[in-house]
Amino acid sequence: MGNHNNKNSYIIWTIVLVAILALTLSFHYIPSRMMMFPKSNLTFSYTIISEEDINSIIERYNNASLFQRIAMNNEPIIRKLMEKGILLENNAESSFNETNEHAKNTNKSDEEVNTQRQNQVDNTLKTVKIGNQTWMAENLNTSNYANGVAIPEAKTAEQWQKYGKEKKGCWCYYENKSANGSKYGKLYNWYAAKKVCPSGWHLPSDAEWTTLTDILGGKDIADKKMKSTSGWNDYDGKSANGTNTSGFTALPGGYRRSDGSFSDVGDHGYWWSSTVNDAPSAWGRCMYYYYSYVLRNNYYKEDGFSVRCVRD
Repeated sequence: MGNHNNKNSYIIWTIVLVAILALTLSFHYIPSRMMMFPKSNLTFSYTIISEEDINSIIERYNNASLFQRIAMNNEPIIRKLMEKGILLENNAESSFNETNEHAKNTNKSDEEVNTQRQNQVDNTLKTVKIGNQTWMAENLNTSNYANGVAIPEAKTAEQWQKYGKEKKGCWCYYENKSANGSKYGKLYNWYAAKKVCPSGWHLPSDAEWTTLTDILGGKDIADKKMKSTSGWNDYDGKSANGTNTSGFTALPGGYRRSDGSFSDVGDHGYWWSSTVNDAPSAWGRCMYYYYSYVLRNNYYKEDGFSVRCVRD
């Protein structure tokens, strides 16, 4: 009986060793531009990340702002790419660490440290001061909340509708094309927009939008001063581009409807405010290519709009 048990144990351990050897060899012979990641806590369950996916991740990282890269540095796949030397770690994180270390050595307060860190983030953003307000001069293009937590991307109409019905934040590129993100930024539903602005910034309230247009002469004439000098489609043979004398650089990024369909890129630009109108809707602003004013209206929170942040 004892010999039989010993024989079974020998067989089991042989199988285990062979499996470990096979797994080790599989890692060794995977092309250098492909990687394996655990699907779950199961030891032998892995997903292979293709070269195309890796290139896409690298492109997303390289196009990100300093603030966005700091948040992305915590993503497991980013860390793995850095460990393998495929992606070079941005010096933003080390720069922040140096700031903290210097602050400790000079006995600076937490408030002073946070101010230093915020100044580093601000230096990477395009901003414009209009009156007493400081605005971002470009649409937000981050895929993380201010605390670094990733915002889900909703590509399909079904995914977009699901997040909206569950009152959860999500983002997308217009027509799910990353090239539109580089030009217009991302589109966010209101649940994501209200939490996406980085530290030291916030989603503007309805009143702050009104203050902006009032400074620029009122909603009936502010749009020309806010629109970019190119990118807007012509209407009835006339250019819809603005003068951008304000420096706001409003672009016609279109929007995503609550049902998941896309509309109006090149024609209209939509931006969220933090102010709730009623249970299903919040206030926002819109600029049209065929109207010469900034429209204040309420929109379904499940819609996908551009986001501009204003300085605290």
